[in-house]
Amino acid sequence: MKSHLTVYQTSHTEEKPYQYLECAKSFIRRGHLLAHQTIHTGETPHQCLECGKGFRRKGSLTSHQRIPKREKPYQCLECGRGFIDRRHFTVHQRIHTGEKPYQCSECGKKLTQSAHSCGSHHRIHTGEKPYQCLECGKRFIEKAKLMIHQRIHSEVKLFQCQEYGKSFSHRARLASHQRTHFGGNYSSGCIQIYF
Repeated sequence: MKSHLTVYQTSHTEEKPYQYLECAKSFIRRGHLLAHQTIHTGETPHQCLECGKGFRRKGSLTSHQRIPKREKPYQCLECGRGFIDRRHFTVHQRIHTGEKPYQCSECGKKLTQSAHSCGSHHRIHTGEKPYQCLECGKRFIEKAKLMIHQRIHSEVKLFQCQEYGKSFSHRARLASHQRTHFGGNYSSGCIQIYF
């Protein structure tokens, strides 16, 4: 009971007695320090018994285990979208509220999540592009951008003009088609196909 009281009192004094010497980051709780250390060591102490994938945090393992079951206990009341964990749900809700509680220390841009959590924004400043296309070698800051790019190399064309039947691999190419044939009137019968 004393340790809970001590942690509670410490949270109000902003004292962070647990410091990681490698990066000088400090924490209120020892458990938070130990979890942070895994970022530097690459250790993944929480293993999925189904697939063997390792995770730094127990909560990440729990979220991973919900994926095959399609469990999404966190539902957005604004748009109906479901989430497997509270963290992603909270970040999503900021789309609707417009809240941007974090600020990038490099450029001052307001962000919906911390610059540390939002690795893609941080990579703008470092120039790091960890996601590479195996077909052409082009590199990307975000995995999502790589996946969009890879449509160029595949036969998958998700965006189709209902008027002319022509399909496109990217929404921007459909929009360009719309401007050519419809003078920018996007409600002229072009639709997106979902698979």
